Amino acid sequence: MSVSFKNIQKTYLNNSKPVICNLNLKIKEGEFLALTGPSGSGKTTVLRMLAGLEKPTSGEIFMDKKNIMNIPSKDRFISMVFQQTNLYPYMSAAKNISFVLKSSGLAKSKIELLVKDIMRDLELTQFSSYMPSMLSGGQKRRVAIARAMVRVMAKKARIFLLDEPLVNLESRLKTKISLQISALQKEFKITTIYVTHDETEALDIADKIVVLDKGILQR
Repeated sequence: MSVSFKNIQKTYLNNSKPVICNLNLKIKEGEFLALTGPSGSGKTTVLRMLAGLEKPTSGEIFMDKKNIMNIPSKDRFISMVFQQTNLYPYMSAAKNISFVLKSSGLAKSKIELLVKDIMRDLELTQFSSYMPSMLSGGQKRRVAIARAMVRVMAKKARIFLLDEPLVNLESRLKTKISLQISALQKEFKITTIYVTHDETEALDIADKIVVLDKGILQR
């Protein structure tokens, strides 16, 4: 699924200065794009607008040339890793991951297999029954990544958004999981936007890199 941002402007009510200023950006179907830039440059806002969690002040967003401005977030076929892990506090790690597939129509055995595989790959198997309050910051981060990845594996998402996904992870896990994300993207050929302030990380993982600075796309 291709994505296009056309003349996107985003201004918050308490701030007259635009967070995003006249953004025009095209992402090809199946492309892996890294969106980088300094903190506060508007990277997260771009993802949240595409996901339908925030509305642009003006401009339009298209998926496969279809204007999605009035399409609810739940109907955009997007899987996203947020900066905050946003785990369900009364569900175990395994249930947090499987919950996103509850209404997918997949057989219970298929869901269990997908969850088992992704927990093994992200070294979470021993924490499957842990509640979020029992997990470290890095473990919560991996559960959140697994939850997003399993939707891609189940073919229930057509766009994959990752917002600083490797924060709070040790160097070894960062390397391992970035390779897994890259492999997943290539296997399922899913259009992916990966937000990071780390240009080296962006170069290692993405097909294309764009830079935001003070809400302006740098050419």
